[in-house]
Amino acid sequence: MLFRSSGQCYSPPKLNTAILKNSSKSVFDIGDTLIYECLPGYMKKKIIAICLESSSWSSVNDDMCKRKTCPTPADLLNGRVQTTGSSQFGSTITYSCNEGYVFILFSILSAAIRCDLPPTIPNGRYRKTQEYFYYGMVVSYECNTGPRGEKLYDLVGQKTLYCTSEDNKVGIWNSPPPQCITLAKCQTPVIAHGRIVSFTRPPYLLNDAVELECDPGFTMKGSKIVRCQINSQWEPALPMCFREVNCSLPEFMIGAQNVSTKKTYNFGAIFTLKCDEGYMLEGSPQSQCQEDQRWDPPLAACKSGKYSMSILLGSILLIIFVGVTLAIISKHREG
Repeated sequence: MLFRSSGQCYSPPKLNTAILKNSSKSVFDIGDTLIYECLPGYMKKKIIAICLESSSWSSVNDDMCKRKTCPTPADLLNGRVQTTGSSQFGSTITYSCNEGYVFILFSILSAAIRCDLPPTIPNGRYRKTQEYFYYGMVVSYECNTGPRGEKLYDLVGQKTLYCTSEDNKVGIWNSPPPQCITLAKCQTPVIAHGRIVSFTRPPYLLNDAVELECDPGFTMKGSKIVRCQINSQWEPALPMCFREVNCSLPEFMIGAQNVSTKKTYNFGAIFTLKCDEGYMLEGSPQSQCQEDQRWDPPLAACKSGKYSMSILLGSILLIIFVGVTLAIISKHREG
């Protein structure tokens, strides 16, 4: 069972009469579109599926591709032509001779473009419905199952191939066959200070998705939805839950240039201090909010440049005063 989160669509619709042309993604945003193209044997047409706000795809189905109609077969001299229902793509006709006559030519088959037998795949097979495969014919693959029909492998790639041609002479299959790989099983995702909230239950197989959330008082960093991949790993990587921490700024920061109305910062946030003209920075210009709600290094301060100059001037005057005093005392002793 796949969990569907609001704001995203998963698992593009699979059609037996059309092939997906423009995407290999497995997760789609609202408004994303998919383009399908009808298979040979069907009227050439493009079908569009849209990811809706309900996190579901707009309606697409096999009936949107209309089968081509073959011309009515000509009468057979000294024989009969029998159709099975209709003359649409996929239908068959049977030729038979009147008593006393035999076939001497079957021009229909002699003119058809023929493909080699579909490629075989390890741990899987194609559904064989005929001995020969001609232009437009379709073949479907499936993976082997256990003795009780249990699933043993994941089918990866195009499930359906069709016979086509690039030169109207030699038949080829439209794509490589799919693969049957060892069943992907992901371990139950566990995050500290968090839990699973989706309804998907183990075992977690290929493309299964789960939604995670943090315990009250904790904030999530990363994606809340993860999906089981071919390598039996969750992607994106499992998120982390951090305790909600707020570091505060002093109510007044004299001489600070970039202090906004924001007075609290979350864990890991960095505050950079710049001073107004005429003020000097004392301390590190950057401090980071820690888990214990303190800033590291401690917040710097902006000190008035005039105040600093007065201290410097006072120090110089003191040195001069001491020097003059010592000189007077020295002369007095000499006299």
